[in-house]
Amino acid sequence: MILNTRHRQFEEEFYKNIKLDKDITEEKLASLYMKALINIVEKTSPATFKSHVDEMPLALKEERSEIEEFEKRLINTWRNAFDCLEILTMISETISTAYFDEEDSEDGFLEEIDFLLKIHSKSIVIAKEVSVLLASGFVDGAMARWRSLHEANVIFHILASTFQTDREMFSKIKKRFLDYSIVDEYKRFVPNKNIKKEIEIKKNINARFRKVKEKYGSNFGKQHGWAYPLFPKNKEENIILFRDLEKLADYENIQPYYKEANHHVHISSLGINESLSFMPFYDNSTTYLYGPSNYGLSKPGQLTSNSLVQITTKLLLIKPNMDKFIFIKVLLSFAEKGNSEFNEIQQTIKEEELKS
Repeated sequence: MILNTRHRQFEEEFYKNIKLDKDITEEKLASLYMKALINIVEKTSPATFKSHVDEMPLALKEERSEIEEFEKRLINTWRNAFDCLEILTMISETISTAYFDEEDSEDGFLEEIDFLLKIHSKSIVIAKEVSVLLASGFVDGAMARWRSLHEANVIFHILASTFQTDREMFSKIKKRFLDYSIVDEYKRFVPNKNIKKEIEIKKNINARFRKVKEKYGSNFGKQHGWAYPLFPKNKEENIILFRDLEKLADYENIQPYYKEANHHVHISSLGINESLSFMPFYDNSTTYLYGPSNYGLSKPGQLTSNSLVQITTKLLLIKPNMDKFIFIKVLLSFAEKGNSEFNEIQQTIKEEELKS
């Protein structure tokens, strides 16, 4: 498809005709040019649109056929690794839902950890999203979704650890964490002065935001303001960064991967030139990526497996028993097997590419 053919033809015809008028001014020339350009666009775009509509069924059929064939080859190549991640997700989901069927709720245990189960259920959804993206070859997208899983894992670990060590503090943090939704809502609506339809909603949010700050203090409106009681008093003068939460959860070793994942979420000079899909031994500075890849699935696959095992293990350890210890061992075994499969498959693809 050449995107300037008609434009060249238009300009040749326009300037050919305009030369006949020797007295034309530059201002009039610009006005005539724009009018002629708008006129030709209005006349020709309907026909161009119709031609694409007519060709759409065949074009989409061919495109979808290519995607289907690619995904079949991809899944066949990575099947062993995908199977381990999928079964790991299934077991984690079974463990999570078992709490509603088997745990004794006489002591209010389920009511206390209900929002922890919500975070865990969210982690299951994210893991499934990662699996879908990997099976379609969208590696950077999978890495970006793992980023959210890591965030869920960090926050879950902090809250679950507090539940285990200090029930009074946990009750305090739970209320703050749930009420922090008002802060998030405030930040979403109030700064945007152009949302005229939301005036009444914004007034209500303003009132709720003021009320919750009066309840918990001015720092509550800051980033991760719900977590201030978990930090030393001198921390109240500063903003709590996510890396502070990582340190509190003892997941500092994951920071480099989290920072890398940020480049696949936000558009940056590094992000547009970097992709997990690129082979490490090629200069990809001039490569333009328009679709999926069969390479690079190892890192997001392994990170997802590890984070899912960590958050599910923490759930099991909230109220441990022999059965739960057995499941922890099973989870770790599947993660180890899956990580090994991801490594071996990626290494095989790399070696084959070097030989070709």
